[in-house]
Amino acid sequence: MRTFDRSGFLRLSAAGAGAMLGAGALALPARAALPAPEPKGEDLGFLQLGAIGERVSLELYRAAAAAPALTVAERRRAAQIRAEKVKQVAKLDAALGEDALGDDSFTITLPARELASRASIGRFGERLEALLVGVYLNGVQNGEDRSTRLLLGRLLAYDVQQLAWLRALRGAPNFTRVPSPLSVELAGEQLDRFLSTPGVEPS
Repeated sequence: MRTFDRSGFLRLSAAGAGAMLGAGALALPARAALPAPEPKGEDLGFLQLGAIGERVSLELYRAAAAAPALTVAERRRAAQIRAEKVKQVAKLDAALGEDALGDDSFTITLPARELASRASIGRFGERLEALLVGVYLNGVQNGEDRSTRLLLGRLLAYDVQQLAWLRALRGAPNFTRVPSPLSVELAGEQLDRFLSTPGVEPS
C-alpha cells in the first residue's frame, strides 16, 4: 500500500492557493504522455466513480460560472475549471473503454439551495471535490495498474487545487490535515442523491 503524507498533500494544495492569483495553475501540468491505462480489478471502480463525480462537478461549475453571488473573476475561474473537467471526464472515459458510462446514463440534479450564495457554493463544492480527492487518494494508494494510478494521481493533483480554492471561497483556511482515502462505495452513496436514471421513478 502506498502512503500519502501531510507534506505531500499540502504541496499539492499550495498550488491551489497560488492558482487564486491567476489562471496559470488551472491546467494540469504539462508532462510526458501517460502510457495507456490498463485497469484491472478495483481500478475500474475508481475510474467509474471518478467519471460520475466529475460529471456532477461539471454541473456545479456550470452553475458557479453564472452565479450572481460570485465576482466576475470567480465566475471566469469556475468556467475555466469546468473546461478542464470536461477533459478529465474524457480521459476517464477513454481509460474505461467499453465500461464507460454515457452522458445519457443518468440525469444530474443539484439542490438550488447549494448554489444560492458564495458560502453555499464553496461549502457544497468542497464536499463534492473532497469525495473525488478521497477516491483518487484510494486509487493512487491501492490501484493495481501503474498507468491507471498515474492518471488518478494527475486528476488528484488538479482536484486538490480546486478543493483549496473552494475552501477559500467560503472563507475557510487551507488544509490542516490530510483527507482520508475514501471507498468507492461510500463516495457512490453520497453522489447517488444527485443522480436519477431517465425513465425510472425514484424509489
